[in-house]
Amino acid sequence: PSLSIHFLANTFNQAALQGNPGLDKIWAWDERQVRRPGAWRKMISQLRREGFDLALILSGNALSLTSMLLAKFSGARFVAGYDTAAYGRDWGRRLYSCELPYRNPVKEIDKFLGLLEGLGLACESREPVHQVLPENASFVERRLRELFPASARPLLGLFIGGKTDRPERIWPPGFYAQAAQRILERKPCDLVVIAPPKAAQQTHRRESTFWLDEDIHLTEFKKALGTSVPVFQDGNLGHVAALLFDEAPQLPAH
Repeated sequence: PSLSIHFLANTFNQAALQGNPGLDKIWAWDERQVRRPGAWRKMISQLRREGFDLALILSGNALSLTSMLLAKFSGARFVAGYDTAAYGRDWGRRLYSCELPYRNPVKEIDKFLGLLEGLGLACESREPVHQVLPENASFVERRLRELFPASARPLLGLFIGGKTDRPERIWPPGFYAQAAQRILERKPCDLVVIAPPKAAQQTHRRESTFWLDEDIHLTEFKKALGTSVPVFQDGNLGHVAALLFDEAPQLPAH
């Protein structure tokens, strides 16, 4: 009951955690500061004041050396994560107190909860949780009214993001267009395309052109669809989540 749980996210995805009742504090690391020693010293100093007992490394489809270093130097008594040899690295042997055997589950949530189960803790719930903040719900309500004024038809949201340099992980834009056309033929509804926002510049720099390839994907989709369609582009994950969950009672019942 006295356990305090903190989450260290980056400045982009911290919005996905806001309002989560299971977290006592959310830390945000700006990836653009990775080459600045002063930023490292400040973050590590703040983390060490907390006196953490355990740091868990949540690795996605790739390892984050930054996450591992922040956990290691946070002062936590123990640092645990999956065996990094599965990723072709020996970082875990050097930076972890405990490496857990890695298996590739179908769902990401099983992978993350597996860290706790490997430490002997039962995790019966497998449903993700997201709390839609009132201000995000209000933003989406206003945006939908702008896109579809006085419309009572059901709303179909179609997310078409995907990096074009990873074709094995995305559907071709033409397939999305065909799916949208067939759905609209079967059931009249309002279609809104959900896509990442446009890149700030047209040159590849990780900190400023995160969505460059996804914008190309959107352009190809529009050509394949052959008709204009409202597009929801927002870099705030809280706004996007509010649109996807549509949980707030003041929103239209789509």
